[in-house]
Amino acid sequence: MVSVDNGQIVATLDITVPARLFSKLTANAVRKAQENLYAAYQDECGVNVIRIEEHVHAALATAADAKALKIRSGSPVLRVERTAYTYRNVPVEFRTRIFDASKYHYRSIEGSI
Repeated sequence: MVSVDNGQIVATLDITVPARLFSKLTANAVRKAQENLYAAYQDECGVNVIRIEEHVHAALATAADAKALKIRSGSPVLRVERTAYTYRNVPVEFRTRIFDASKYHYRSIEGSI
């Protein structure tokens, strides 16, 4: 999947969630949530995301990344890996985004979700 902003592809996006916790999550709910998937997780499945942890890595674009981002294979990219947690430190979402490093930087502001 890709993230799009103003008609431009900005990142690849891969999200994995445990099926046992998200059996009620529908494609329609995800479409309606747009950028706020955590609200859909709460509304549809009763799963509250209370904390996220992200790791940012410099990497080189794979052939698949390059094709999706319309850059050359081996170009520098930012790989942002996120784990979202619910109560008792239980991980409920694993998300990876790949950005073209020549166009984007990473900024993180701590606070509540």
